Amino acid sequence: MSQGAVPALTRLAEEADALDAAVRRLCRNPREIELEMAREAWQEAYLAWRGAAPYMFGPADEVTMKRRLGSWPVNEIVLDHVVASDEFSHMRGADDVRGYAALEFLLYLPVNAEVATADQRCPHLTNVTHEIKDLTAGVWKRWTAEYGYAFVGAGEASSPIPTQDDALALVFAEGMNVTERLLWERIGVPSGFFRGADSLKLETIEAPHAGIAREGLRETLEALRRLAAGADGQPGLAALIVDLDPARASDMVRRAERALAELQPDAEEAAEPLSATLRRQPSRLEGLYRQIQALQDQFAGIAEVLTLPVQTHQDGD
Repeated sequence: MSQGAVPALTRLAEEADALDAAVRRLCRNPREIELEMAREAWQEAYLAWRGAAPYMFGPADEVTMKRRLGSWPVNEIVLDHVVASDEFSHMRGADDVRGYAALEFLLYLPVNAEVATADQRCPHLTNVTHEIKDLTAGVWKRWTAEYGYAFVGAGEASSPIPTQDDALALVFAEGMNVTERLLWERIGVPSGFFRGADSLKLETIEAPHAGIAREGLRETLEALRRLAAGADGQPGLAALIVDLDPARASDMVRRAERALAELQPDAEEAAEPLSATLRRQPSRLEGLYRQIQALQDQFAGIAEVLTLPVQTHQDGD
């Protein structure tokens, strides 16, 4: 499990660094090509963020990174004021005008590079990208320099994690947190599942201006699949229980794979953003919802079989 965290967090930090550099180039030289490159850098950084979702515990929790970078949707009214004048600079620290959501709004809605860098936009853009770069680099450094060793060596005198069960509990807890957020905020609420098809809340879909909400979901689901099945020659969570309950172990992997298959767009969907698909077919994600719900049940079930001290929580994943 630690082996999966390091490449995901490395990618996250590298893409954040590239995003910060691209935004600074845009602000130094506000040309259309620089705006397009900043948008592309934002997409790569956002997808890396979604791919690192299962590993937002330990160092990420210590700096409340999920809340500080992952709040969605952005408060567009406040953000418009924040970047219009230095008079509103005291409002720039709020979570709902920062993070990946704020950057998408500031990079994708302007009609051109001149507008994208006007007024107080660049001070806020560069401040937000610097925070993303700083936090992701810090979490990566903590994992690679010390926390990864403490995680693997849980139970040893040198590790702050009391037992190996406590280390595993962190992984299972985050897996349940991630699936819960997928079910509720990224699928259920936008699709109106809980209040009927007439209650679509498409404004809550992530990455609406970039149009890559479906890709973001895929990144997280693929990360969960790798966590369950293992990757790069390393065993996954399912291997922990394969001798005790082979059917449950197999089902955990199968549910992750089926969720990815459910998300795969058909020819018509591939040409449109997720919001357009849901507007046309509100029930489109019901199959995906069921598979993720079953995957969440397997996270909880395996943790129970292994008698792990799991404590779930939500912090703006």
